[in-house]
Amino acid sequence: MKTALTLELTSEAHIKAEKEAAERERQRAADLGAALRKANRQVAELRERHAVALADLEERLCACEAAQQTAVGCLSEAMRIATDRTTALMAGRRPGTQPPKRRPGQ
Repeated sequence: MKTALTLELTSEAHIKAEKEAAERERQRAADLGAALRKANRQVAELRERHAVALADLEERLCACEAAQQTAVGCLSEAMRIATDRTTALMAGRRPGTQPPKRRPGQ
């Protein structure tokens, strides 16, 4: 009889230990689930911030390209003016004046 009682107590202790282990596993799974949800929220926030930063960079790039085109236009105009002045000076005229018209027969 003592053996049956010992077996029953051992069985109850084993069942209790199994329940406690299962509860610890359930709690660990719940903690991991919470950590995963938090990480997913952080990833979503980072993706959103990345998208905003990328849009800002694209906007800045467009502005830089527009400024570059303006600078190229200004440089082209400055070079044209400098070329005209150099040509006039080399021809012995004052810059900004027209060359004298040639008369027929000259």
